[in-house]
Amino acid sequence: MKAVLVFVCVCVLGLGLADAATNVTAKEAEEILRHHNFLRRNAPPSPANMLPLVWNDDLADQAHEWALNCSIEHGFPERPNMTFGTSVGQNIWLSSMHKINFTDVIQSWYDEIDFYNWEETRCEPPPGGMCTHYTQVVWSSTTDVGCGYYHCPNGNAAVVCNYGPQGNLANTRPYLEGPACSQCANTEGWCDEGLCVDCPAQNCDCPLQCKNCGVLDTTTCTCTCKDGWDSPDCSVPCENGHAYCGANPGWPIAAYCTMDGFAVVNDYCREMCGHCAFATPGDPNACCEGQMCYNGGYLDETTCLCVCPAGFEGTDCNGGSTPATYTGTPAPYTGAPTTKPTVPSTPPLECFVCSSTNVTEDDSCHLEQELQANADMCNPGERCIVRQTVDADGYVVAVNRSCDSASDCGIEEAPFSFTAMGLTEWRYCCSEDKCNGQQLRVPGSGGTPMAPLTPSLFFCLVLVVFLRVWE
Repeated sequence: MKAVLVFVCVCVLGLGLADAATNVTAKEAEEILRHHNFLRRNAPPSPANMLPLVWNDDLADQAHEWALNCSIEHGFPERPNMTFGTSVGQNIWLSSMHKINFTDVIQSWYDEIDFYNWEETRCEPPPGGMCTHYTQVVWSSTTDVGCGYYHCPNGNAAVVCNYGPQGNLANTRPYLEGPACSQCANTEGWCDEGLCVDCPAQNCDCPLQCKNCGVLDTTTCTCTCKDGWDSPDCSVPCENGHAYCGANPGWPIAAYCTMDGFAVVNDYCREMCGHCAFATPGDPNACCEGQMCYNGGYLDETTCLCVCPAGFEGTDCNGGSTPATYTGTPAPYTGAPTTKPTVPSTPPLECFVCSSTNVTEDDSCHLEQELQANADMCNPGERCIVRQTVDADGYVVAVNRSCDSASDCGIEEAPFSFTAMGLTEWRYCCSEDKCNGQQLRVPGSGGTPMAPLTPSLFFCLVLVVFLRVWE
């Protein structure tokens, strides 16, 4: 019998329960790990970047303590120096079936795969159903799990499993599809029966196959890609996948790749940040004289023709009839869907941000009013992060936005700034009606914003998918 539960990331105040060591035995922990990893390595479609789960005693202790609540409510007891902080995912099983079989419990979570539409990256459950237990079980970047259980006084049984770091980011598939270990996060292809592993002795299985003329180094299990190609197995075109790569306003120089607070630039501007190189026709370090294939296509190195996946055609798998070359406006990176659900239209909000004149730390609201269409940009419940980069003379050179990130919103004092490369960045975290505690106003409503307040610590889902620049 499946329990109907909700998976969320929440902040929960301590409930006064005493610390409770996990009651899961070593044999039960082995069973929990074995079935989790069995499902992770065999999930359809084939995972390309799946990490193995290991047991975590801290997560298990917290899980057991939370199971004592005998509730489907999610949360965790606060502890000092928690391994994953608040970035913990959680699955709960609560049933009138008093006998607990951990394999069956984990399988019931995974069976929600029946409701998950992989192609459209969304959950389509029947009334009362969900998919988020399944997606957490197979979330590729989750590395640790710890579980606990409790036989409740009312005869129910409760099982709680905590996962770190958490998964279930909105509009994101739980893993990358492809040959096993072909897209491991560490760029190496060492594999343990389909799961990405570190292999210090370099004596593990290396099934990595380099595409598009990439060269495999069997001692490190890594591919050296030819110009034009990127990713651990050289299967992804080298692109600057955002209009702001090399643009001003935007991220005009490669220094942004190493600047504190701009880690996302490395994801969007792969060529600008030096992770790969563009190919040009006749390039001696290119494959097939610079011929490119898109939408998951790859080169047949013997014929230099693109092998296109179903639904795509043309010499470049993008409907094109000539070899594709970089034109300065590459297509956005398509490795992860970025489609937002439709949100109701609401009036834009005013947020007080930096003007283009000199700014200082003492400027209360940095002088200038700016229309901020937050509801049109972020998904419901997300916060909008406004970043403003100021040069050494105090003039604003760029204003960037993204949807919320724990590294941006998880601060006790805001706004705050940092200085690097001769530039200062002011950062604000905005919800639907507040910007760092200041009340926002709908244009034309009159009134004066409240004085800046010190907000509480924000706990928010990690999602950095959309970025805009205010000119």
